[in-house]
Amino acid sequence: MSSSSTDRHAESPDAQDEQGLPDGRSVQPALVVLVLFLATTLVAGIAYVARAGLFGTMPPRTALERELTALDPANVSGESSGAEYASYAAALIRAGQLTQAADALAAGFAVEPQNLELRIQEARLLHARGESEAALTSLDRLLMLTEELRRERASDFASRGITSSPDRPEAGIVVAATLLKAEIYSDADRPNEAIAAFELALAQDPTMSDVLVSRGNLYLEIGMVDDARSDFEAALGFVPDLESALAGLAEIEGTPK
Repeated sequence: MSSSSTDRHAESPDAQDEQGLPDGRSVQPALVVLVLFLATTLVAGIAYVARAGLFGTMPPRTALERELTALDPANVSGESSGAEYASYAAALIRAGQLTQAADALAAGFAVEPQNLELRIQEARLLHARGESEAALTSLDRLLMLTEELRRERASDFASRGITSSPDRPEAGIVVAATLLKAEIYSDADRPNEAIAAFELALAQDPTMSDVLVSRGNLYLEIGMVDDARSDFEAALGFVPDLESALAGLAEIEGTPK
């Protein structure tokens, strides 16, 4: 055996400990320190992120997300009203979050079981789920209830010698309900019924230029050009530069007689 081979086998056990065992199982002290440092740093970083809330929901990125954040009862101090839950549910439906919208409506009804705005959004949710006939039935019941409330209110005023009311709180509910009916009928390609619903809404407020345009477009769709023109011109009487009404008239001008 050569002297060099003899020298290597004669190395002391201490020298072998410093270099590590031949099978690599030993760990240098410096490596142990490095691993401990990295682990400590990682744990501290996770704790910081958790405290900062960075594991929570992302900040709003769109106007609809900002609206949802603003309307979320969890972000509002005090107890939310039925109307506030209705607004939140409407935004959730627009966002396609139908399960969350149902939860919001349930919470709203728990606060105000008779709130009419909640009932409108309940019908909107039915429509969003594809249950359009159920939505229409619900809206018809709501309109009947609103008419009963209007009569009771008128009777109360008459008993006190008041011939007219300075405000009509039921009008807003009728408008919202009939506009939703018009939307449902339009989606179902039932223009005549949608036009009838628009007429009920305009009976409450004939100055709604956007509704006049919507009805005008339906008139145009079924070939009632003169009625469409009247609606577009009426809308322009309220908003002279309304682009949708101007576009409607331009389309009529391009329609063969």
